[in-house]
Amino acid sequence: MTTIKIHADNAILQASETIANDGVIALPTETCYGLSCDATNKKAVEKIYKIKQRSEGMPLSVMFFDLSAAEEYVDFNEQAIDLAATYWPGPITLVLPRKKDKELFGVGEESVGVRVPDHRFCLKLLYQVDLPLVTTSANLSGQDNPYSTEDVLKYFEGQEHKPDLIIDGGKIEKTQPSTIVDLSGKEIKVLREGSIKINSKS
Repeated sequence: MTTIKIHADNAILQASETIANDGVIALPTETCYGLSCDATNKKAVEKIYKIKQRSEGMPLSVMFFDLSAAEEYVDFNEQAIDLAATYWPGPITLVLPRKKDKELFGVGEESVGVRVPDHRFCLKLLYQVDLPLVTTSANLSGQDNPYSTEDVLKYFEGQEHKPDLIIDGGKIEKTQPSTIVDLSGKEIKVLREGSIKINSKS
C-alpha cells in the first residue's frame, strides 16, 4: 500500500474522494494528527483498527460538523446540550446514547463519543462529505500522539496497514488531549480530563 501525502490547502477534494472509496486518511486536528474515515462504513472502520493495531472491542469517537448533525445520530440530554453549546467546536468529547435507528460501526453498541473539532480543515472536510467521521489518534495503539506528518510516517513505515492519504497541516503544538465526558447515564463521569475542565458533580 502506498500512502500519498498532500498539503491541507489542496486536499479537501482528494480527502473526500478517499473517504468515499472506503479509505482512511491521517489529518491534523486541534490536539494532534488523527486517523479518520466514514463512521458509517464498516469496511473503512475495520481498516482503522488494523492500521492502529487496536482491539476491535475498544471504541472509537466520531466527529460531526455541528451540534445539529450530531443530534441525528445520538440522543442529547439537557446537560449535553449545555456542554456542546459552551465548548463546541473544541476539544471535548461527549459520550451519549446512540439512536437505535442509526448505524455507527465500530464505536460501541449503546453509546458513542462525539465531538465537533475546532480545526478549519476538519470542519471543511466534514461539510464537504456531509458524514460523521471517525476520529482517533494517528498512531499505533498505546503509543504517543503524533504532532506532525513526520511522526505519522514514522509510526506506519514498514507496516502492512497504513493510511491511504496523509494531510499535511504543519506541525501541531503539543497540548493536552480532548476531555472525554460520559453523559450516557444518570451522572456525569469525566473519563479523561484534558484542556477543558468539567465538574463531574455539576
